[in-house]
Amino acid sequence: MVRIAAIAALMVLASATPAAALLAGKQVSVARLFPDIDTVTPGGGPFITTAVNDAPLLFSPIFNQFLFQVSFTDTSIVITSPFVDGNGTIGPPAATPFNGFRVSDAFGTIDSFNAAVGAGTTVVGFGASNLTFNDDNIFINLIGTAGFTDGASTIVIELSERGIGTVPEPGSWAMLIAGFGIAGAMLRRRRALTPTLAA
Repeated sequence: MVRIAAIAALMVLASATPAAALLAGKQVSVARLFPDIDTVTPGGGPFITTAVNDAPLLFSPIFNQFLFQVSFTDTSIVITSPFVDGNGTIGPPAATPFNGFRVSDAFGTIDSFNAAVGAGTTVVGFGASNLTFNDDNIFINLIGTAGFTDGASTIVIELSERGIGTVPEPGSWAMLIAGFGIAGAMLRRRRALTPTLAA
C-alpha cells in the first residue's frame, strides 16, 4: 500500500508544471474607442506594447493633455489618469454606446484568460457591467461611471488563466494509464506471494 501511495505522489509531482506568465513579455495592442466599439479616437492608437517590460502608454487626444495612462503587470491591466491639464477631473463620459478601451492580444500569444474588476478599482460606478472580453480582446467601457480625478482614480482589471478543459492532454492520459498498469502489477504480484490455504 505504501508503494502505491509513493508512486501516486511521484506521478502528481511529475505532472505539476509551474504556471506560465500570462502577460509578461507578450505583445498587447491598446486602442481608445469612442463613440462606439468600432471607432478609434484621434490619437487613440491602436498602439502595440510589450506588457510589463515597456513604459505605460499615455493617451493624449488633446495636445498636452494626457488623459489616460494604461500599464500592465503580469496579471492585470491598470488605467489611471495621471493629470488632466489642471482641470482636476474628467467628468462622466458622454452618453454614447461606448467610451473606453480595447486591449487585444496583438499576435495570438496570450493564453485564454478570464477578466474581472480588481479590488484596486476606485472609479465610482465602474463594475462588471463595464467589462466584456473574449479570447483575444478586453473591452473596458467607461459609460455609467463618475469619471476620473487627477492621480486618484484607478481601474484595475485582473486576469487569470482559464481552467483546463474536461479532456486531458495526451501526457496526462499516458501517466494515468501507466499508473493503473503499475497498480495492477503490484496487486497481481501481491496475490502471487499470498499463500493459498488448502481446505
